[in-house]
Amino acid sequence: MMVSPSRRFGPSLLVLTSLGCAPSPASSELRSRAAYDMNCSDREDIRTKALGNDVYYAEGCGKRAKYAWVCEGHGPMSPCKWVRVWDSNPPPAASR
Repeated sequence: MMVSPSRRFGPSLLVLTSLGCAPSPASSELRSRAAYDMNCSDREDIRTKALGNDVYYAEGCGKRAKYAWVCEGHGPMSPCKWVRVWDSNPPPAASR
């Protein structure tokens, strides 16, 4: 019995299509952006913490900032970038 391609690939194709909507955030790009914004000499000193919904805290050099991963569209090739979010009440930076 021959199975049609739509029956064979239907559910899995739908899952793969929904997963490929927009690029996921890259933590190395976030560390580079945060190091630049906070005037840290080494991006490897930057630590990140996910807050949910593609929002992160970045901490290093005694400073802390909040960033969001923002895309200009929902397609797989949509341009995305890290944008600093001004937090009116940021938690204190962890002491070293």
